[in-house]
Amino acid sequence: MQGTRQLPLILIAVLLLGAGLTAGADEDISVNGGAESLWARRMLPNADGTQRWVFAYTQAGTSSLRIYSLPMRPSSGVIRQTAVRGRNYHVFFRDGAHFRFRPPLDPLAPAADGAASNDFPERVLPGKATPLALCGDEAREILYAVVKSRTAARIPPPPTTQPYEADGETNRATEREGPAPTQPTLTTAPTESPAPDASTNGPAPVAAPDVQPDSSQDDAEADDDVSPRYALVSYQVSYWRPEVAIPATFDEHASCWLAAHDGVVWLLYSLAAAPDEVRLTRWDGQVWSAPERIADLAPENLLAAVVHDGGLMLIVREPAGSDTYMARTRTLGSDGTWTIGSPLRLEDQEWTFEADEAAFGRLGDKLVGIWRDAGGEDAPETMYAARWSVEGGDPLAQPETVPALVTRQGTLANERTRMLAATLVLTVLLLIAFMRRRESFLTDLPVPPGFVLARLGKRFVAFLIDAAVIVSVTAPFLLVSWLKANNIGLGAPDVQSQIDYAMMQDREGFYWRWMIGVAVYVLYGVVFESIWAATLGKLALGLRVRNHRAERASFAAIVVRNVLRFEVYFLLQFAPIAVLVALTRNRQRLGDLVANTIVVEKV
Repeated sequence: MQGTRQLPLILIAVLLLGAGLTAGADEDISVNGGAESLWARRMLPNADGTQRWVFAYTQAGTSSLRIYSLPMRPSSGVIRQTAVRGRNYHVFFRDGAHFRFRPPLDPLAPAADGAASNDFPERVLPGKATPLALCGDEAREILYAVVKSRTAARIPPPPTTQPYEADGETNRATEREGPAPTQPTLTTAPTESPAPDASTNGPAPVAAPDVQPDSSQDDAEADDDVSPRYALVSYQVSYWRPEVAIPATFDEHASCWLAAHDGVVWLLYSLAAAPDEVRLTRWDGQVWSAPERIADLAPENLLAAVVHDGGLMLIVREPAGSDTYMARTRTLGSDGTWTIGSPLRLEDQEWTFEADEAAFGRLGDKLVGIWRDAGGEDAPETMYAARWSVEGGDPLAQPETVPALVTRQGTLANERTRMLAATLVLTVLLLIAFMRRRESFLTDLPVPPGFVLARLGKRFVAFLIDAAVIVSVTAPFLLVSWLKANNIGLGAPDVQSQIDYAMMQDREGFYWRWMIGVAVYVLYGVVFESIWAATLGKLALGLRVRNHRAERASFAAIVVRNVLRFEVYFLLQFAPIAVLVALTRNRQRLGDLVANTIVVEKV
């Protein structure tokens, strides 16, 4: 009868081992980089079937390519454009919202609740328009964007008081008095001709229409009346500023890319009439150059347009098989010629990847690639990252895993849900213990002849012995595999820093290995206590497990007392409930209270 009554408790306890599973599909990865930082984003699933954006970053000047996840508030909106400016990552969502993400000062510090300090709302474009293309000019700490001409014409002049910038960041809380910066007149640009006649100082300006900003996107039909239809604008010190109209040949574009350095802007685009060609035009701060076709480059093979050594560099892919590609760089020299880099290599051979399985960006004077290994039935999905010189060839170091961008990366919300569920179950079990085991708190339970209740010190030493046994058995399979998955070498001088980084990035992977170790511990306790009434640690110290009648405990009671080891569940987060051993009259922990067992020692 006793075993039958305890069957529901056994089922509840076993279900605890399965709390927190996550599953779902993922999306392609996107990468943006610059001189100081590189950012990556990916859409990953939540446990409830919804999806969330995961943002990760790394910074230049580090010996290893450590890519940290950015603690932030949950976000799942459609992203239109992104760009890197220094250490900042600017993101435009489909609804026109403009946010700036910035890494925390200490990436290894625990995330604050909600992590709201790492994302900042920035000024939106008129009408909440979204740019067609976006890039950062790190030499001048500004953004450049391609927008519709009507959007550019609606940009209001900045106010006479300007927020100041400290350490490259806008401080909106403090303002300084001073004149507003000059608002340039939006001018047209040549279509296919070289620089305009100097005597005219450029083409005539386009008058700004008398239209007030609204909350909707620009009307496409109205834009047909404006030529050129698109303009270049900049963003600095939290204000937008129109720069120049884009040549009318761009009006019928099909896709476009943007790169900038020290006020020079490169615009690459394809036309709907020539979808297999990529054209390039350059704005030097005064006029646009005549568009030129880039030979042997199709738009779908242009992966990124970045700046290197003050010039334009393209990261392109080339077919390597029926469904695979290889990557290399093309660098534009000051004389207008292109220098072709060597194909990127991996494991002593040309590296090939499938479409949309890899993304690339610049980090300082290096090229960074991040790619996905889908794994298989027995292997989980893994994300990898590596660095190359811009000339290509072999990577500068072995690829490193990026646990921040894979599905198993847990979110703060998921962890809270798991902890809440466990806390509720723990509360129910404690109520059961107090209601059904009242005699354990009020009266002394009988002990076998020649035995007394086990002292706390001996029980703790026995626990340490048992834990050492389990660690020695499971560490080669669980701990070593986790260290290997996170590229941690125990002989490295900064091993503690590496472990801290891995714990932050792959907490979920460590958690499940921990729970597997706990399951082994539970099985170990059940087997030994059902046969010898004690584990190895208890046997060494003369301890035994008995029921409330001082008899040998039943198998069901042994299962319950071992499964309900909340003290070691969830990475020791419930360890304080071990105080029950000292507070209860018969020195019983939670598992003993529910199973109605005690631990005794020989006199």
